[in-house]
Amino acid sequence: MKKYSTKDGRIVVVRQAEENDVREVIDIMDSVASEGKYVPAVRISDAQKESIAKSIREKAGLFAVAEIDGKIVGECNLSPK
Repeated sequence: MKKYSTKDGRIVVVRQAEENDVREVIDIMDSVASEGKYVPAVRISDAQKESIAKSIREKAGLFAVAEIDGKIVGECNLSPK
């Protein structure tokens, strides 16, 4: 876990995702996908959701989250191929 200060004084915590983060992580990914700007999908498929949950549960690769005030505001993942 690593902590960073924002310009407005809030603290961002970057840490490994945990199983109880799955719903929030998927919600964030769905939100970004629905914007249609940064990823080609409009929504995250059920198969992708299960793959994300499995990666987090099994700690496959690196799956990190950023949170402010206990709310996940971002995610990053690297998966082995």
